[in-house]
Amino acid sequence: MTETVPAPGEEALTTAEVVARLQELGARYPAPTWDDVMPDWKWVNGRGEDRTLDPDGRYADRWVAVLNEKIVGYACDPAVLRLALAREYGIHPERFVVTYVHSEW
Repeated sequence: MTETVPAPGEEALTTAEVVARLQELGARYPAPTWDDVMPDWKWVNGRGEDRTLDPDGRYADRWVAVLNEKIVGYACDPAVLRLALAREYGIHPERFVVTYVHSEW
């Protein structure tokens, strides 16, 4: 599980830097299709409806990323989350289903 925060001694990227790096990664890997991400969206929506996405409140008020029906990371910034996970998994940044977990979930 990846919580995305700058490493010790590493400066946080500006929004423009994050966007530029996401675009670079997006050009490197094939874009996902709707068929690729639909199962993960259904999984997220099902867990939201029955309130099992975050039963212990671990991800409250954070963004989570889902891949293959599993939460693979979380952060306060969805773009930084996508960037970190795309690098880690070596896939297109848009392949992750990223959604906000409200504290009421």
